[in-house]
Amino acid sequence: MNSKKVIVFVFFLFTWVEKSLAQQVFFCRNYHSEITYNELLSTHSNTFKIDPIKGDSIFLIFTSSQHIVKPKIYVFIDKKNAQGKFEEFDSQRISIEETEQKIAIHKYLFNKEGTYKIIFANAEKKEIISAMLNINFETNLIFCEQVDRSDYPVDYESFYKGKNKNLFKLNENAQTDLYVYLKLSKPIGSKEVFLEIYQHDGKGYNHLVGNTRFSINPAWEYTYFKTKLGKIGKYRVRIKDDKGKILGMNYLEIID
Repeated sequence: MNSKKVIVFVFFLFTWVEKSLAQQVFFCRNYHSEITYNELLSTHSNTFKIDPIKGDSIFLIFTSSQHIVKPKIYVFIDKKNAQGKFEEFDSQRISIEETEQKIAIHKYLFNKEGTYKIIFANAEKKEIISAMLNINFETNLIFCEQVDRSDYPVDYESFYKGKNKNLFKLNENAQTDLYVYLKLSKPIGSKEVFLEIYQHDGKGYNHLVGNTRFSINPAWEYTYFKTKLGKIGKYRVRIKDDKGKILGMNYLEIID
């Protein structure tokens, strides 16, 4: 390689590095107008766990050392499909109102698990920069006391606010009535599922107290079943498909 080619190569390498450092993407749960660069670095993550029922909002943040060109930029949200390819999932527009604005922020509610590609694009919809984001459910299996006609856990947010989501009390009939709610981000893919409940016997979850088969629609992404527990103690609850694969598992405790 002659000296001219080396100089050209180094120039383009330096230009690429300088440009990449000038533009960055951050993902955070919280954001405020006085946030510093170091705070962004410390709170940034490419992986988040979200509530399986109501989802969670994540701030999608684009920063630039140069002024962002008015009047807008776009956020394209692509999601990886079952074949491992990214396909269009959603898109949002961010208005750029200040002449010297160097940051663009969009608060987006995620309610499906998956691997996402977040693309920031200019007003002509040409990509500026992109980054990967992984969204997982905290759990695929939750417990609730009621489900409404829309198949939504009744008072889900207020019921769980400040409470242990897996702690229940015996009622006046010395039993606990609850729903076991399975939530996935894709079709369950099974015509039957099995609800297994094991009680802790002091050494482990070895005492089987319930094993019930339910017929469902394989195209459903969620389903729920009502069950009763009549003894205080700790329980492991899981749902399997017709091939024995565990679709969801969680733990609960019944107290007096």
